[in-house]
Parts: sequence; structure tokens; C-alpha cells
Amino acid sequence: MSLTSDEIAELYRQGARRLTGFFVRRTYDPEIALDLVAETFAAVVRDRRQFRGTAEEAAVA
Repeated sequence: MSLTSDEIAELYRQGARRLTGFFVRRTYDPEIALDLVAETFAAVVRDRRQFRGTAEEAAVA
């Protein structure tokens, strides 16, 4: 199952803030954390056709 653009947008809405916090706690730099979030979601878009999960939990992971 490939992720659609709407599903990716929903993942971003649900998880970007939490992911940013995760990266800030590890890098101690908010700007780097935002860059890492952007890179993470760029990889999601790039690899969306390779997604094989069937549930939201798999997409979040």
C-alpha cells in the first residue's frame, strides 16, 4: 500500500511537533531539529511507494 499525499499530510499534522521535540532534546538546537524534521518528511515523500503497512500505527512508526 502506497501512502497518499493526504495521508502524509495527516502524519505531518499529527507528528511534526512531537518529532521536533524529539530532535531538539537530542541536538539542543531548534534550527537543526527543524531541518531534521524536514529531512524526515522528505524521505517519507520520496519512499512513499515502498510503504507496506496497512494500519496507521505502521505509518507513524
